[in-house]
Amino acid sequence: MAGTLAAVTTLATATAQGPRNAERVDVVLDAGPLHADVHGSVDLTHQSAEVEYSLKSAAMAPRPGVAWAEVALTGNWHGTLTAPTADGRLEVHGLEILGATRIPRLNAELAARAGKLIVHGVVEGLEIPGPQPRLLAKDPLTIDAALELDAAARPLDLTATHSLFKLRDSTRVAFALTADHGVATIPELVPASVRPTPVRVNAADLDTSLRAVIASANLDTNLVAMDQQIVLVDRDLAALSDRTKALDNALSIFAVRARSLPGVARVDRFQDLLRGDTINNAITRRWVHQFPATSNVALVITLTPFSIFGESSVATHGSPYDYDTHVPVIFMGPWFARGRYPEFVRTVDLAPTLAEVAGVKTSEKIDGVVLRRALK
Repeated sequence: MAGTLAAVTTLATATAQGPRNAERVDVVLDAGPLHADVHGSVDLTHQSAEVEYSLKSAAMAPRPGVAWAEVALTGNWHGTLTAPTADGRLEVHGLEILGATRIPRLNAELAARAGKLIVHGVVEGLEIPGPQPRLLAKDPLTIDAALELDAAARPLDLTATHSLFKLRDSTRVAFALTADHGVATIPELVPASVRPTPVRVNAADLDTSLRAVIASANLDTNLVAMDQQIVLVDRDLAALSDRTKALDNALSIFAVRARSLPGVARVDRFQDLLRGDTINNAITRRWVHQFPATSNVALVITLTPFSIFGESSVATHGSPYDYDTHVPVIFMGPWFARGRYPEFVRTVDLAPTLAEVAGVKTSEKIDGVVLRRALK
């Protein structure tokens, strides 16, 4: 069984003896299946070290979303931080990250010489999130990186190579980073000044209430499904049974009941939102932009600010409020002007901005605009 940091006993010993320019350091750490040690000397005066290190671990899940079957790391470091002579080797088996990214085998070698740190790594069997998780699994992914430790800016040269692509020359690579949502705190940590007081809403109770209303109308409960704050309907099945009007009436009854619950701000028919004001009403706009107009979404439930579904003790997301929809947009590359720009932009502006950088024209009309202020 894999160990977790919360479930294992951690034993650590550390000793440091001698003058600041030649301290003898010995560190040993045992945390369940993980064993690590560092031995050598450290010169704090000149920021240099002469150490050897190793780490071995059997199956372990040190935190939620991260686990491995086996890890082995060995290496040594001799010299200063800016001009070391160092070697290291890392081998990982059965690595899982956030559940959807899997690396059956990872090998990496580290070497530092003449002020340059070089890393060569090979990833085998990589599985990634998305509709084609094994797209890169057939052939190895090779990663090479070189970091100039003795340069003030510490430039990084990164190359990634796979049979499907080659990513080379960092001076011709543009990076664009953003997020699909913000993060809200849990109700218990929201300031007392927030009104109405945020609460936890039991999604299971809502689902039970929905099915009870459907059943009381003598309808098949398979006509509906609830995905937390979304009520989905099978209108084709309802039409076949000639119960479309009865289904709409039942949904209206459920909407009234749901609106009366603590923590529920509003319950809307999705078709009504499609005809709503998407310019001035942010909640309407964000719901409408989330689903196709032809989707089988019947109702959407909006909770009060900072109220959440479920009993999870961690931060969450999924609301149409500003704190959940405002995310950063970060560009990096030689085309972009250094700086921080507080004005409002949209994530749909990423595509036309990158197209401008690449010197290509879009083949069809798109929603976004080029963020010219970010360009040199």
